[in-house]
Amino acid sequence: MKSRSARMMLAGLVAVFLAAGGGAATRLGSVYVENVDELQRQCSRAAALYEAPALDALPKLLAARIPGGAGLDNSQPVAMHLVDAGASAPGIVLELAAAATPEAYLQSLVGEGVPLPASAGGLYQLADGTSAQIAGKRLFLTPGMATGGGDLVKSLVDARPEMPVLPGAIRITLLPAALIPMLDEAGRALDKLPATMPDAEAHRASMRAMIDFYKQVLGQIEALHLGVAVQNEGLFIRSRLVPRAGTDAAALIASMQPVQDAQLAFIDKASLLSCASGRAVMPDPLKQGLIKLYTDMMALSPAGKGITAGARAALVAQSVQTLGLPMAFTFGTTPGDRGLLAQGMLQMTNAAAYLDEYFALLRKPEFRKLSAMAFTEPVTRLHQGTRILTCRGTLDEKALEAMLQGAAPGAAPGQLDASLRTAMGFLRPVMQLFSNDLAYAATPAALAFGMGTPATIEQAIARLQGAATPEAARIRGVLAPSAAPCSIGRLSLAGIMRGI
Repeated sequence: MKSRSARMMLAGLVAVFLAAGGGAATRLGSVYVENVDELQRQCSRAAALYEAPALDALPKLLAARIPGGAGLDNSQPVAMHLVDAGASAPGIVLELAAAATPEAYLQSLVGEGVPLPASAGGLYQLADGTSAQIAGKRLFLTPGMATGGGDLVKSLVDARPEMPVLPGAIRITLLPAALIPMLDEAGRALDKLPATMPDAEAHRASMRAMIDFYKQVLGQIEALHLGVAVQNEGLFIRSRLVPRAGTDAAALIASMQPVQDAQLAFIDKASLLSCASGRAVMPDPLKQGLIKLYTDMMALSPAGKGITAGARAALVAQSVQTLGLPMAFTFGTTPGDRGLLAQGMLQMTNAAAYLDEYFALLRKPEFRKLSAMAFTEPVTRLHQGTRILTCRGTLDEKALEAMLQGAAPGAAPGQLDASLRTAMGFLRPVMQLFSNDLAYAATPAALAFGMGTPATIEQAIARLQGAATPEAARIRGVLAPSAAPCSIGRLSLAGIMRGI
């Protein structure tokens, strides 16, 4: 599992569970604005770069949404802390600095001529339900919370969480381990699944396995920090994942090695998306947990019925064996932006043996049943002494129909026909974006792959012997990381929007 994948998974889980409730007040994460003045500078730059004038007004809109925002010190940080208070939605605590004094800021909230309530233990309770506390030159407040706001404010004043040290007018801290009580609650909710539900006990077991796996992963992460900055070259998102010492996650991150020229040769300036990463070693407990998770999930799929546990595990094990290998890929478009081209590499010394296993996997009936894809036998050709194997993949409509039948065993034939037409109406134009021709080449040091024209795989083979591209050097220079990066990538938003 690459660090990038881990970060994406953690960010996604935080987004899903923020709306769930847990027990005691626990900080889930924080969104920081470096200061309103810097946010204005970066938004103005973004408005010019992306020809989006509305971005220039974002800081003013932000200040307008903050109670008393006209009294902010625009040169100081502003933070929004999300706290699990056991309610249906997270509590919000604002942290800010006043242009005058914190007391004057609070006075502006109650109104001119209205006495400011006396504080009790340092806590102010305003008539509209707002709780507030002054900490030095900073002010913490929960706008208009009916109950419990004082406890939330006190918990944040005691913790005084610091803004992460990352470039960016907007900085975000996520605390994945804080989601574990919510996962525990989700596990208890499984007992309420109707006993009459088909395969109810199997669903419970699979969902519990999934929850246990995510608890295992989340509990190993101290924090995920993100920094969002607009520079003259575009939008930059920097991240830092902080593992807990002695965990598998810490071992995984410690194992990550810098990305090398063999991978950086695939960072293409003309691409829609390019990515390159160095080697990492996934600890076996994490790998086995991942295999078990997806094996159990596969068992619940209607398409997985009749496939033995051993066969399911073999399919998943084949898929995860490349995790941690140095890799690179680049996506582009055909002339006229009518389709996608892709090429890349996996650094491995056993590429020929891996390809044999891979094509054997594609031939398995259970693979076709689970994927609804059919692949032809590979055709071999030579290119400058390198053997290239090309196969063609197509959507297996009969397998798709069987999947729909398994998902709705009681459906009438007419309903199945309608479902199939709907699915195919969506899938056919999507599949047209992708070439049916998939090509692979095994070299002594790497596996090259390509999707599209014959020239695509030939270019990938040539890149295996190339140096880092000028685009990779440019990105590295602009980012100026403090240490050699384990991965580098680029995403062309303009190119993607043009294609859409």
